[in-house]
Amino acid sequence: MGLRNHQKSCVGVDIGSSSVKLAIVSKEADQCRLDYWAVRELPTGTISNGSICRTSVLVDAIGGLLERKRARGSKSALTLPTQLVLLDRLRIPDLPEAEIADSLRWEICQRIPCEVEQVSFDYSIQAETNDERQADCLLAAAPKAKIAEYEKVIRLAGLKASIVDVEALTLHNLHLHSYETDGTSTEAILNIGASTTNVIVFRGNSLLLNRLIPMGGLEYRRSLQDCLGLSSSKAEQQLRRHEGPCEIGSSFDKISEKLALEIQKVFSHGPSALKTPEVATVRICGGGSLILGLPDSLSRCLGLPILPMDPLQKLESEHLAPQEGDLSHCRARFAVAIGLALRMAREK
Repeated sequence: MGLRNHQKSCVGVDIGSSSVKLAIVSKEADQCRLDYWAVRELPTGTISNGSICRTSVLVDAIGGLLERKRARGSKSALTLPTQLVLLDRLRIPDLPEAEIADSLRWEICQRIPCEVEQVSFDYSIQAETNDERQADCLLAAAPKAKIAEYEKVIRLAGLKASIVDVEALTLHNLHLHSYETDGTSTEAILNIGASTTNVIVFRGNSLLLNRLIPMGGLEYRRSLQDCLGLSSSKAEQQLRRHEGPCEIGSSFDKISEKLALEIQKVFSHGPSALKTPEVATVRICGGGSLILGLPDSLSRCLGLPILPMDPLQKLESEHLAPQEGDLSHCRARFAVAIGLALRMAREK
């Protein structure tokens, strides 16, 4: 629309249990750039176990972020909470294309507690196997009712829900866009949210493993509250400064050791090709990744290099005016939102 439509903007909306992150990416010719980013904290109880409990609060939060950029009516992409999505790599018979969907419907019936007609699913053949009679398939499925629940919020907030993606796929695609890879090294992403940590393992273009750990930044905040007797809001403000007596650092280290143990279990219990020594690099993102000292602590526990994920690695962003602080210090928190917006922009 309009006289100058060379630049197309796309909105990525990352709805978490404690906040909403929004990013707008535009594409002109072959160059993508970040035009806007913003975050709004959510009251406790807005979302519980992935289900939306307070629709109006969530709609107002997203709408408030859009007003600053006058982005209502734009096309958007969002992800469902990982706990609502079945994403798994399966070995299936090498069937004709028309028969694969029927085979996967049976698999979905075993994994999701609802009628298969009430489930939306998609799949891709990842690679051929040594056995010509089998193939590796990546299956993504989610209840249609939950998809509709999140799409409704997006519409009420004034956006068009064009893409509903899976968090692991968004982050994997963002990594492929942002970093060079030889396609042979096994790598991992840890998306550390408020209450969960998503462990994503991949090799080149192939996503190998996606698991959810019920631990996140809240563990650290509660520890800070207990040590210093702070309110939850004060503890949240101080969390990323990591100031206080030495027992706080000791308490944080214990939490990191516990989290690292759970991550180690994911690596160890996956397919034999995913044993920890073969994971070359781990990148972290999400709000919990901003806790000072966490990357080093996890690195010591896992014996692996832990690096922050930079979603601006290949995006123009120098033109951005300062908004709610300096994005350079919190860019890993916006990895999912930027990844979503970037996917839409690149597909246009």
